[in-house]
Amino acid sequence: MLEYMKNSMVVLTLGENGAHFITEKVNIRQEVFSAVPMGDTVGAGDTFFSALLAQLLRDNALTPAAKQEDLAYALKFGALAAAINVSKIGCQPPTHQAVLSKLA
Repeated sequence: MLEYMKNSMVVLTLGENGAHFITEKVNIRQEVFSAVPMGDTVGAGDTFFSALLAQLLRDNALTPAAKQEDLAYALKFGALAAAINVSKIGCQPPTHQAVLSKLA
């Protein structure tokens, strides 16, 4: 897939089946976080990708030399941000601090 898409990194979202972060060296899988209570799924994907990208930028991990643990953390961060968003009605993405507090 990386060769076909001419990318060094690909992220696949699979809805309730989680997400994968794929590079030439790793294929990291992240399960979804359960949202209790469940609101709706409006903005879940946008929240996931914006949180993932923000975390990758924070860790300077948008390079082929990125550490596996940084990629895995960013994937987890995005998944948790999406779960927080879908626990509410409408698109209400969490702040960076709100996600960090849930990870602690």
